[in-house]
Amino acid sequence: MSIDEDSLKKEILNKKKDFAKKQVDFSNKIKEDLNLKKPGKVDYSNEYSIFKKEQLSKGTTIYEKFARICGKILPIKGSEKSEKEIDQYLRIIHLDLKPRDTLSASVVALLLSLFLSIGSFFLFGSFVITAILIGASLGVFFYLKSHPKRLYQIWKAKASDQFVLAVLYTVIYMKQDSNLERAMYFISKNLAPPLSLDFIKILWNFQAGTFSSVEESLEDYLKIWKGKADSFINSMHLITSSLRESNKERAEDLMKKAKETILQSVNDNMLHYAHNLQSPIKGIYLLGIVLPVLLLTLIPMVGAFMGDSIKSIYIFLFYNVVLAIVIWFMSKNVLLSRPSGISSTDPGLVKFEKRKSKFFYAFLGILIFAVFSIPFFISVLGAVFVGEELREFFLSNNASFYFSVLFVAGIGLSLSAYYWLSNHKPYVLKKKLNSIEDSFSSIIYQLGVKMDQNIPAEVAMVKIAEENPGTEAGEFFSLVYSNLSQKGMSLRESLFDKENGALISYPSATIRSVMSMFVESVKKSPKIASRSLLTVSHYLKDVKRVYERLKDLLADTLSSIKMQAQFMAPIIAGVVVSLSVLITRVLVQLGKQMNLISELSTSATTSAAPVDISSISFFNISSAMPSPIFQLIVGIYIIEIVFILSYLYSGVTYGFDKIEFKQFVSKNLLLSTILYCLIAIVGSFLLSQIASKITLVGA
Repeated sequence: MSIDEDSLKKEILNKKKDFAKKQVDFSNKIKEDLNLKKPGKVDYSNEYSIFKKEQLSKGTTIYEKFARICGKILPIKGSEKSEKEIDQYLRIIHLDLKPRDTLSASVVALLLSLFLSIGSFFLFGSFVITAILIGASLGVFFYLKSHPKRLYQIWKAKASDQFVLAVLYTVIYMKQDSNLERAMYFISKNLAPPLSLDFIKILWNFQAGTFSSVEESLEDYLKIWKGKADSFINSMHLITSSLRESNKERAEDLMKKAKETILQSVNDNMLHYAHNLQSPIKGIYLLGIVLPVLLLTLIPMVGAFMGDSIKSIYIFLFYNVVLAIVIWFMSKNVLLSRPSGISSTDPGLVKFEKRKSKFFYAFLGILIFAVFSIPFFISVLGAVFVGEELREFFLSNNASFYFSVLFVAGIGLSLSAYYWLSNHKPYVLKKKLNSIEDSFSSIIYQLGVKMDQNIPAEVAMVKIAEENPGTEAGEFFSLVYSNLSQKGMSLRESLFDKENGALISYPSATIRSVMSMFVESVKKSPKIASRSLLTVSHYLKDVKRVYERLKDLLADTLSSIKMQAQFMAPIIAGVVVSLSVLITRVLVQLGKQMNLISELSTSATTSAAPVDISSISFFNISSAMPSPIFQLIVGIYIIEIVFILSYLYSGVTYGFDKIEFKQFVSKNLLLSTILYCLIAIVGSFLLSQIASKITLVGA
């Protein structure tokens, strides 16, 4: 649909007159966009408290409260060196604790755990269980003792992913307002945690009088990253140097250099990370999948030879608890060593799904699990009801194996359904935003070119919408024009209105920051707006180019992880379970045949002495691990491994992006569960037919 440019200009001029009383000067508009008053008037202390409450995870705040209580109950002082180190960690992660509080928390947790461990001995009378619980108590102690450092490492890994955006947003904002305080506040409002909390703390320290200027407060904060993120420090120094540069072109060159410095550093660091990533991934694959699953093939036969010395509960604890935790920490360490990248998570997407919906999705997941697991529970309860010993029931009842496979299928499919349903809306919105952000640099370049021709911003936006039909960018600017023409909004209102603004449907921090800069620069002149848009367009293209380069560097490693999670792990596990069924059935058949030979030998009426078959019966089939129990251990372990590999894949690719993780884990659990269950059922059925034909005695 074409538009008469002259009539549109007249219409816009009339609307500007009608809404003239709504227009405010430049400083008040900044206040409206950023919720920012005049410098020094914002209560950053209150802002910081709100930010901290909203952005720190529940687990972190619970730990903070627990440690504070333990510090009062049992104050323990550590060495001066360790307290100094812990104090630095606590300051960085914004925990209001003393170093001795963290040590007290670990000691109190150890004492409580030991008390429960000793109590378990009097309750169960098992030395093995008590020893395991005592070992777990020591694990809890060392875990809590090193928890501040671990939180710091996680904080650092998350924050480093946001360095590029922090530099980019600072440059974008200072293109239209060279005020460092407002730029810091702008970053804190547009970045996701944890870096947003760091920047509001910078302003708080300045307002509290700790530092005489925002630049001094920023300089103190940058010391945290010395030796860890030197490129970020250098980029921020270049930006602050531009404030003192009287030559405008020189100032712009410094900001351009700041952007180039951080992007080049990301590219170099990721190149080294990609090369060093092969060995840890192979280690996780061998230690987490190949060796453990292959060793499981020996369990049925070893159990038959060694009797009750190998219990199912020990195998379960080792594989499904101990080994899974070891693989989890190995994957965690791989991600913590990941250098700074480019975060793609927007604050508006993290809490997109309502809590009521999550409860409903959890209910659906439980319902799916119940449907698949009912046959297994009914068979077990039926055996208990008639007084049959469960080991004998699992060994003699072939159907119990297939019911146990359905039980594992219920776990995998229910988790897959929950993650997919709870993440579907945020994921669709994220893909929608990614689509518009991918083309946003070229779109704002077109917008900048039109503004350079002295075309009003409103008219230029309409033309952009007409020239990009069927695209997300076209839809975005069409929505802006609809607000302008049909709802009588100003340009600012059409974008930022809390009820009908276009950014409500497109909650992207990148788009919001660029549009905020655009609205303010338009008030100066179309030429200034044009220059700002063209510059930002080049910045966004550079960021996109680096991001695509990062994906190329990690492509081989990521395809390996994906293959392991979706195919290798379930296939190997399904084959191993099928072989275990074959081994168990063969042992059962051999036991029956030997019993038959023994009966025939003892009932022989010949004068020759009967053969004592019991002397060659060197294994006890009743002590072998039943196939259903073995399958449950393997199936649950594979679900855990697929979950861990999905976490590793999304972490290497996207950093700490919950939306991408949930999407990937839902897909992987679905594929791997179906593949594993099909191979386990079909393979065990075919191999059990072979086992049934084994005989030592002719008919």
